[in-house]
Amino acid sequence: QLYMCTIFVTKLNKKKIIVGRNFDWLQLGGKIHFNPASTIYGTRTLGFCMIEQEGDQLPYEGLNEKGLFVGMTAIHKKLKKNNANFKATINDLGLIRFILERASNVDQALKIAKQFKIDYRQKEHFPPVHYLFADAQGNVSIYEEDTYEFCKKFHNKEWKVITNFSLTKKTRCKRYKIVANKLSNNYVSGMDSAMKLLYLVKQELKNEFKTVYSVVFDLISKNINLSIEQNYHTIYQFNLQKELRKGKHFLDFGKLKLQHKKI
Repeated sequence: QLYMCTIFVTKLNKKKIIVGRNFDWLQLGGKIHFNPASTIYGTRTLGFCMIEQEGDQLPYEGLNEKGLFVGMTAIHKKLKKNNANFKATINDLGLIRFILERASNVDQALKIAKQFKIDYRQKEHFPPVHYLFADAQGNVSIYEEDTYEFCKKFHNKEWKVITNFSLTKKTRCKRYKIVANKLSNNYVSGMDSAMKLLYLVKQELKNEFKTVYSVVFDLISKNINLSIEQNYHTIYQFNLQKELRKGKHFLDFGKLKLQHKKI
């Protein structure tokens, strides 16, 4: 069975909307990229950050300068035959970058996602995924192609979680239940407590599937806190706008670890 990844979003108040994400996978490593706005084929794109392991066209999640978060988790699902042959096809991870470059909010992100037939790379033995979109205005959406769609403007203290089961099913994993319980009891009050919650649902490094990194985004301040390989004592902190002003660049997780003063 496949167990990987946890994403939650909670609106704390008008000034704080927090997204927390554990990325659990078979291999360690990764890069965080910062891509300023640019012009592609005559269209001005948005500046954004993203985290990836497979190249900068295949991010697992990211945040753009408008405060839009896009992320995915794998799901247990047998795909139905999709007859929408008139749609253009896009890679499931490529869709994340495509949306970050172009969408300012959840509504635009959802409209873009629906324009495409998604290639989940199952011939390469990758699993299907579903997506969570959240923006700085408090809108949240979950999109599972041809199966499930959720979209709502959150009030204070509202939240949503996705792990590795379709929200059309009653099945919920242990991680989902822990996060849901904590969010229901107002456990998260900011970025630090969000990271602590990710710690509670990490997957140990000794397991086949392990927590490669944990990351917390504040969609309004655009601050980013990153923990690598379950070292929750060392949090790498970034601000999206400040990083974008430096120009296009990326930071390899290995290089980040080597820069730590203890090493």
